[in-house]
Amino acid sequence: APSQLRTKFYIIDEAHQITGAAANAFLKTLEEPPAHTKFILATTDPEDLLQTIVSRCQRFDFRRINLEAMIANLTKIAAAENIQVDDEAKAMIARHATGSLRDAQGLLDQVAVYRENAVNHCPGCGRTHWLIGRMLAECGFCGTALPLSESYSRSAAAFLRSSPTTARD
Repeated sequence: APSQLRTKFYIIDEAHQITGAAANAFLKTLEEPPAHTKFILATTDPEDLLQTIVSRCQRFDFRRINLEAMIANLTKIAAAENIQVDDEAKAMIARHATGSLRDAQGLLDQVAVYRENAVNHCPGCGRTHWLIGRMLAECGFCGTALPLSESYSRSAAAFLRSSPTTARD
């Protein structure tokens, strides 16, 4: 029984990877679930789930978040966390995340950490580039090399090992 709330939720991620024996055991629980328990099965391949499990579930298909909603969420987070980021940067982050709010929030975190060195202006064409987790860059418009500061290169080294990402406009 739940210790604080009336209902306890169990989230099973990548539910399509449940083995046959585990799926049959889980099916018994789904047939007679405890009154205070709800199961959420998350999967990218619903067709790989046992049909008997699918028949006992209510299905919700999720879509990617639109650009305006993502920018609004980034604005709310930036305000709450006191992250100084302009509207152009938020739009660029949202476009680069391609509908994934988790990716957009991760990019916002990177900008918050590296923001003083995350912007570079191209001396060739004058356009602004947001450089996140990248030590060397080239302007995507005119091909001019964009040098990064030495302090950024050193501080980004650990970051580069974990997840190199570039947002470029």
